[in-house]
Amino acid sequence: MTLLEIGDSLLLKGSPSTLFYRGDDTVYIVDPGHGKKRVKQIRKEIKGLDASRLISIITHYHSDHHSAISQGLRELLDKVMAPRLDAPAIRDPLIRVSLTFGMPLPSGDPLLPFHAPPIDVDEGLDPGTLLGSLEIVDLAGHTPGQVGILTPGGVLYAADSIFGPRVLDTYGVPYHFNPCRALKTLEWLRDSLGDRFEILVPSHGPLVRGGEAEALVESNLERVRGAGEALLDILSEPRSVGEAAYLLASRYSVSPSPERLMLIETAVKGYISCMRGTFEASAGTRGVMWRTSKS
Repeated sequence: MTLLEIGDSLLLKGSPSTLFYRGDDTVYIVDPGHGKKRVKQIRKEIKGLDASRLISIITHYHSDHHSAISQGLRELLDKVMAPRLDAPAIRDPLIRVSLTFGMPLPSGDPLLPFHAPPIDVDEGLDPGTLLGSLEIVDLAGHTPGQVGILTPGGVLYAADSIFGPRVLDTYGVPYHFNPCRALKTLEWLRDSLGDRFEILVPSHGPLVRGGEAEALVESNLERVRGAGEALLDILSEPRSVGEAAYLLASRYSVSPSPERLMLIETAVKGYISCMRGTFEASAGTRGVMWRTSKS
């Protein structure tokens, strides 16, 4: 596999895709991904980039975006950087798993699709700052501190703020820790396309530009809004988070495996949290029950 030239950047396709950007004598590697195969691919590619310094930027704390660092890249990197707000979860797998799935799970648990040990973060990143000629962009919602990377040539690595069609079809409900904040991020993407950036690179999905980018942003907006509206209907009668997640998955014809339902449950909790006041809670033999408020 060879790097794909996109504007002033290079892309190693995958899920997630990895962005390479060269600034003077430094090569920035954004979201190196996971797996030993990925490590071999990155090692091969960086040999041809002739860089004096290698810096990896992690956009958010999910393991599939950074476990390659612990699988054979760390010794090659001069620095690892990550959003200041997400850095504690990158350093501590227990925090990471608890935030992602809503409960602590031990390393190696079969319910975990990806595994990553603690990753040392050398420096925190703040949205709105410059890293050389790269701009750190606030793309919170999927995680509390997720960032994107905007290059001078108008390429935006959008991390998991937006998903390709295959991911939307597979999971039905886009996973966002805070769906309300994710909507604001998607609206920013829509309003900034053509002004702040020309090429949009989702971590999971094909890179898009122009009309294709507009369509992808709108499909994500519709899905996040639609899931919230469906939840209002589902909770017209009292249900637990688990029941609501199951019914929400069914509306999008998603196979309700335990792993997927755990992610959808976290998203449901995110809607309830960020739409607080819209739902009211009660207690019963089935646990905490949530219902759309009548007030």
